[in-house]
Amino acid sequence: MVRKRNGWWPLVAFTMLSAVLAVWVGGFVAGFLFWIGLGLLVYEGLVAMICFAGASVDRELSSTRLTAGEDLEVRLRVRRDFRWPLYWFMVRDKSDLEHSVSGLRAEFLVTSESEEFEYRVYHLKRGRYAFAGAELQAGDLFGFMSRTRFQEDPRTLTVYPRLMPVDKLPEGWSAGETNRKHRLLEDSGVVTGIRNYRHGDRLQLIHWKASSRGQGWKVKEFDRSASAQILLLLDQRASAYRGRGEHVFEHAVSLTASLVREWMDRRIPVSVMLGGKTPVRLPTVATEDQFMRLMEYLVDVKPDGSALPDVRWVFGHRGGGRLHVVMVCAAEDDAVRAFARELNRIGSSFQCLDVAGRERVAETGGPAKAFASNRRP
Repeated sequence: MVRKRNGWWPLVAFTMLSAVLAVWVGGFVAGFLFWIGLGLLVYEGLVAMICFAGASVDRELSSTRLTAGEDLEVRLRVRRDFRWPLYWFMVRDKSDLEHSVSGLRAEFLVTSESEEFEYRVYHLKRGRYAFAGAELQAGDLFGFMSRTRFQEDPRTLTVYPRLMPVDKLPEGWSAGETNRKHRLLEDSGVVTGIRNYRHGDRLQLIHWKASSRGQGWKVKEFDRSASAQILLLLDQRASAYRGRGEHVFEHAVSLTASLVREWMDRRIPVSVMLGGKTPVRLPTVATEDQFMRLMEYLVDVKPDGSALPDVRWVFGHRGGGRLHVVMVCAAEDDAVRAFARELNRIGSSFQCLDVAGRERVAETGGPAKAFASNRRP
């Protein structure tokens, strides 16, 4: 599609008026003005015919899948058939990033037949970004005429939540009203025996009484078959995050993904519920495919929920065995405490991870920044 901005009619009118004056009045001035106008018309016609001849733009992304906080590098290769110096030619990369990143306008002036441009976007935020294509602009040096053509090249950039190490949770996390002695990352199975300590075993697994007998360090072994099923719930209530910084919800999403990754690595059964406007329940997250499916959901989640999920619905969708609910929320408010009491009443344990004010700032990667660009012939 080509859009035009024409100043031809004033120029045509000027040339015709000059011709009439040259014929009827005569004189050097009228003739001079006529030939100036005619020369400009010829020039404008040449620019209109050749400005987009053979023009094309190829875009190359450093990756179409990134993690929040990482950088994106975009490379544009521009080609055209003519390098006539008497008109200007520009290319602009159109994408959602222009609306998400302050100061980003990927627009470049092309001065040769083949050029390569690069720009970089720093500290990307979680989400999906659509690249629509390239906008080509050209026009004459006097401003009478400009033309715009759009070259479609749809791409989608997916930025997943950032995974953080969760071997040791920060001190001060709330444990809810029930089961406060439960440790989030310890195996939740039944102790069936002890064995000798091996390098890499966590200190939480040490059997202190057996170790005190002077026969070396001993650690507890668990029967995973008797373990409780863990349900991880992400609180997405809009009211819970209202008035808090955007980074609070981003940290909650990142913590949700990180906990699931940790439990998967430890082979602990876990299911996930996203409590947004339309609640989503993933019954089992145990394989890489299931984890990537969860990550795809987490790319798009927003704090748009109106209330916590119904407890009877949560409890009714559990599998066999005991159920332990872990909620990642902004703060432990009255609704969360009522949710915990209801879970306790029907025989399920509960733990709340309050992220407001306790998030580690280094995990967010900082705000997205404007791009740096350079050009290579």
